[in-house]
Amino acid sequence: MQQAFDLAMVQADKSDLRFPAARRIPRVLLTGFGSFPGVAHNVSGDLVIALAKEAQKFFPEIVIHTALLPTEWLDGPMHALSLQDSVAPDLILHFGVAHGADGFCIETRAVNVCRLMPDAAQLLPASALLNTAGAPFYCTTIPTDAIIARLSALSLPVSVSDDAGGYLCNAVFYQSLDTARATNVSRQIGFIHLPVDLSGPPLTLAQAVTGALEILKVCLSDIERAAH
Repeated sequence: MQQAFDLAMVQADKSDLRFPAARRIPRVLLTGFGSFPGVAHNVSGDLVIALAKEAQKFFPEIVIHTALLPTEWLDGPMHALSLQDSVAPDLILHFGVAHGADGFCIETRAVNVCRLMPDAAQLLPASALLNTAGAPFYCTTIPTDAIIARLSALSLPVSVSDDAGGYLCNAVFYQSLDTARATNVSRQIGFIHLPVDLSGPPLTLAQAVTGALEILKVCLSDIERAAH
């Protein structure tokens, strides 16, 4: 039987992360998506709102920004790029949904392709490539192995994927990694797919927030270690 989780479980385990005033306080960008054909309500937006609220309690010194990205070929990646320019985050965690996801699905790479599928505005991508001069793919920069170990230790369903799907999730993920590489910015960037329904099983919204908090904690710990 799947173990039940709720937010009270993690609230007892406050983070001991401390970022001295002499160092730059990490800035975090959390994004979800709006609706798109086949998904009338995108639960990634619900997760991001709930996650930011809980994360601010655990990490009051961290600057956290959230955004709900339009699931559109043009405006989605452009809005994400604008946020990266204005927020200058040290960590970006993108969340989206995927049919068939059986828990947290940690995407390990973004590919330079656009699937010919209409977006929320019923428009197709302008090209088969996201960046005609870009690399074929980029790998995630979040500590995937540590995240898998942490979620597995909590008996939360988690898997790894090297195919983010070729739709807007992949497009935003690729754009974020491509921009960081082009501007020579050291930044943790990850994408996590969730089930389209968080009423459980395999995941409830409370479980998703629990796991997402752990992902955030692992990433921030990695950033803190790198700063020493």
